[in-house]
Amino acid sequence: LKEGSEVQLVAPFGEETPLGFVPRVERVKVSGFFYTGTFEQDYSVVYLKRELAKKLFKDSFYILGVEAYLKEPYSAQRVKERLLKKLRGKALINSWIDLNSSLFNALELERLGLFTVLFLMVVIASFNITSLLFMKAKEKVKEVAVLRVFGLEERGVLTIFLFMGLTLGLVGFTLGSTLALILSFFINEYKLIRVPREVYMMSYIPCYVQVRDFLLTFLGTIILSLISSYLPARNISREKPATLLRNE
Repeated sequence: LKEGSEVQLVAPFGEETPLGFVPRVERVKVSGFFYTGTFEQDYSVVYLKRELAKKLFKDSFYILGVEAYLKEPYSAQRVKERLLKKLRGKALINSWIDLNSSLFNALELERLGLFTVLFLMVVIASFNITSLLFMKAKEKVKEVAVLRVFGLEERGVLTIFLFMGLTLGLVGFTLGSTLALILSFFINEYKLIRVPREVYMMSYIPCYVQVRDFLLTFLGTIILSLISSYLPARNISREKPATLLRNE
């Protein structure tokens, strides 16, 4: 078939005649083709004008439902709730999220696993802050001792080293977030993550950035930085000035 070809549509309904069952047949012209990449839809779905469908199916014709397409697909659940309230339960409404709930459940489980792995990697990376501050504490023994002699309290030394660790964490967060935004832009712009359309119903995977994820990452960075900095900061702050200057 090609665009403009004439074909005969045979309806599964017909009429009983003395010669037997005669199905309804309509000759139509192909006006175009659509391709979703999903075998079940591409193999069995035909789009018709409503008038032609009524003529072909007659009394057997009825509308199963109405599809609505949104400019913002992620607002599907919110729109669904508004429609349910407006229609007061007189219609069954499903969003594309409801129809693909099994897929989303699998993705949520996969996301939890990836989050666990990445969290462990970040925790291990935070040990670098601890080791770096231990080294800095040994290098700055004389300076810390002089500050303690001039009246700086343990809390002041603790605050200085905690601030150093927090600064390292925030610098890493800033660089990592900037790199993530740049990569997500190129992923979406050039569709870098390609997948089989026949399996996933899409040819590429987009990168969706959420503000909530950034806020959680920022909060986690602060907490891990402070935890990683506390041990070396506590050790150097509790040392006595005389002990620190003994070998100087």
